Amino acid sequence: MAAEVLRCVKETGADAVFPGYASQRPGVELARLLEAEGLPFVGVDPDVLVTVGDRVAMREVAARAEVPMVPGGSPDDFAAAQSLAEELGYPVVVKCAQASSGVGRHVARDPDELSGAWHRAAGLAGDRRLVVEALLERARDLEMLVASDSHGNTLPLIEMETSVLANGRGIIRECPSPELVFAGEGEALREMMVDVAIRVARELACVGVMSVQMLITPERRLHVRGARLGIPALHAVAERVIQMDLVALQLEVASGQALPEAVGFVQPHGHSVGAQILAAHDAQRAVAVENLVIPSDPRARLELSVGVGQPAPPDDWPRLAKVTTSAPIRREAALTLDRLLAGIHLDPLKTNLALLRQVLQDETFRAGHYDLSLVDRLQPVAS
Repeated sequence: MAAEVLRCVKETGADAVFPGYASQRPGVELARLLEAEGLPFVGVDPDVLVTVGDRVAMREVAARAEVPMVPGGSPDDFAAAQSLAEELGYPVVVKCAQASSGVGRHVARDPDELSGAWHRAAGLAGDRRLVVEALLERARDLEMLVASDSHGNTLPLIEMETSVLANGRGIIRECPSPELVFAGEGEALREMMVDVAIRVARELACVGVMSVQMLITPERRLHVRGARLGIPALHAVAERVIQMDLVALQLEVASGQALPEAVGFVQPHGHSVGAQILAAHDAQRAVAVENLVIPSDPRARLELSVGVGQPAPPDDWPRLAKVTTSAPIRREAALTLDRLLAGIHLDPLKTNLALLRQVLQDETFRAGHYDLSLVDRLQPVAS
């Protein structure tokens, strides 16, 4: 794939390549090929891409930036893992050091479960390096978007709430975070997030837009959990609130321009909620859409990955569509999204539409008081 992209670049005479969204996906190979040809991979430095994809390296970045990381470490063997788990206190989670490895989290709630979690993760980890971290239960998952240029400027854009996950994948995003809007100390938390995000971004020193991912515990303690280069997949959620084109911003700073003055005066306007419509079963990869129904609404932005008579493209699987709504207030944006999802059909594909609507109708979500445990606490629904 990387070689094919490079061939297309040369044939068309392009002077840069834009990676799309969530730019870890194209991989380091393509970034290095383009770098060798002197072609910018917009918003992506291959060395930084390696760093943000490595949980051990990101712990070192956080230490240099003097920001709090999720408590944990990378033990050399199981005996060291046992000692670290006792020090952290159960429950703990075991992960592969490579954030993009596809290896999920393995939770251990007591010493008896640690052995199984460790060896399951070790059996799946390609480079055998593992990370053991404290499991911060009932935490909220937020990311702060920041932008950096080649003139030494790094500025915050906006935070997004990313706590609604199913099978480790974000399915709903909203902006701004209700945790910061509704909490009495919300503005103080936002200022802390901005400070932490800028410290991490400056340490990584990559020109463009990036997300610094953080967990906030019920006790309002903030911990960095990672970073992602480039524009998030559900970028429209942020764009609608800050009224700024993030793709245009990426291209401007990649061309050597300084961050526009307007970035320093970003003010959120209204509220936005976005959802990813995903295929429910991997076996549907080759299934083509026969009946495609998409309601229209001037307050919504729809981005389709499929069309009638077409299966989903392999590079976007299992995403079928992204839907984003915005309104002056959060409740209206969420209700509009729910109504739109109710009218969407992508037959005969089985999707997560029922789960998305279940989340949007959940009382804790509507009150803005949810956390990472939301989807796990819902009753299963038919897909």
